[in-house]
Amino acid sequence: MRHSRAHSNGDLDVKEIQDRLSDFNNYCLHRAVATPMMGRIFNVSASALAAFASMDDDKETHRVVATVPNLNSFPLQLVFELHGMNAEAGWTRHRIVEVWAIEAESFIRTEIKSSAQDWQGR
Repeated sequence: MRHSRAHSNGDLDVKEIQDRLSDFNNYCLHRAVATPMMGRIFNVSASALAAFASMDDDKETHRVVATVPNLNSFPLQLVFELHGMNAEAGWTRHRIVEVWAIEAESFIRTEIKSSAQDWQGR
């Protein structure tokens, strides 16, 4: 199992950023031009924030043995344990991970339903 990763590039002009960091007069003077520029700045800012938040996430591939509690359930649920992980590794609820079963032809994108720390077992 491993975390999914996404990359994003912004195409911001240096003058646009300097205007935004100063008095930001461009919005008052040229609203039609400034609005798309603001969207690009906010998009890059949000992407940078998301990248920073997941910077310390575990990006390693882990070989685990998973059990399936109920073969009749949909969607299929896998239960497994990862040992030696810290709490900041990013294995949190709603995190997207990819699962590959031995001899399968492709990865499966899954979402973490729940995770728990074993504080007594540490």
